[in-house]
Amino acid sequence: MTPRIVSGLLLFCLVAPTGLPAQTGPESRLNQARDKVNPAASGFAVVELFTSEGCSSCPPAEALLAEIAQHAAAAGEPVYALAFHVDYWDYLGWKDVFADKAFSARQRRYAEVLRSPTIYTPQMVVNGETEFVGSDRRSARSAIQRALRREPAFRLHLTRVSAAGQTPLRVRYRLSAVPKNAVLNLALVERALVRNIARGENAGRTLHHENVVRRLQVYSVKNPEGQLALEIPAAVKIPKSSLVAFVQDARSLRILAAAALPLHQ
Repeated sequence: MTPRIVSGLLLFCLVAPTGLPAQTGPESRLNQARDKVNPAASGFAVVELFTSEGCSSCPPAEALLAEIAQHAAAAGEPVYALAFHVDYWDYLGWKDVFADKAFSARQRRYAEVLRSPTIYTPQMVVNGETEFVGSDRRSARSAIQRALRREPAFRLHLTRVSAAGQTPLRVRYRLSAVPKNAVLNLALVERALVRNIARGENAGRTLHHENVVRRLQVYSVKNPEGQLALEIPAAVKIPKSSLVAFVQDARSLRILAAAALPLHQ
């Protein structure tokens, strides 16, 4: 499609690269690379995918994000997959119900800080410091490996205070120390969402979404521990949902610590 200018940035949908290694069943290249991660490593990886139901190049990236999440869960690795649906594709005739203008603004902020001349979908960002095309398996593998090998300077612990179905949901966080210029992001994530797309670039397709961010609340961090409250939308199914909290430098956008909390327990 023809690119257009949005807020001074070039906006387009990237076609998935064709020269990347393909998945070959259970012994995929992603799996093989995970075996090489230093077993003594204690790092983490927050993997943000900026995506849209209106982008025909996004389904392969969402499939890769789902694979990353599944392998991390099976291996017990602290990898937190987040799908942020952006709203700037809605003009093509299909409104993405999971899209939020705040997520588009988040992506634009990454473009500024990471000195990227464009915003695009699909895009992955790992730990707020490495960005690449969201369907690029090799780059995803490399960025996650590096993140898992890095010893984090801070630790974050998250516990639930209120009942899982209660809204607002109240949780308690505890940090090993308070980073300078830090904010704490609390993301409500829902899995196993299915949508039939009637218009736009994905017209006629059934899309399967994993780890969709349904709500993101950002808090300033002044104390090493405290309570947070998050409203749960009525449409969100608690048994399929979890919370992901991550501490981020508000200036560099580097993610300093992360933790997750399932809501079905």
